[in-house]
Amino acid sequence: MRLDVNDNSSTKDAITKIVSEKGRIDIVVNNADYGLACGLEDASMEEIKSQFETNLFGLMSNIGSSSNNEKEFWCIVVKY
Repeated sequence: MRLDVNDNSSTKDAITKIVSEKGRIDIVVNNADYGLACGLEDASMEEIKSQFETNLFGLMSNIGSSSNNEKEFWCIVVKY
């Protein structure tokens, strides 16, 4: 199943499909990450915004979409 953390409808569609097939979600693992291979002073504003879109807002979208379907679940955030 394809899930793009930068696309809210993709996230919602994936969560809906999982819940319809499995009945519920017990654990959400957020491991999408986008890193810049330069210092902050060398990054463009576009690159910084893209990184925040993936690393912060993508994470929030996954958690939000999942929590709409379940009252309780585990959420694991993986950053390396």
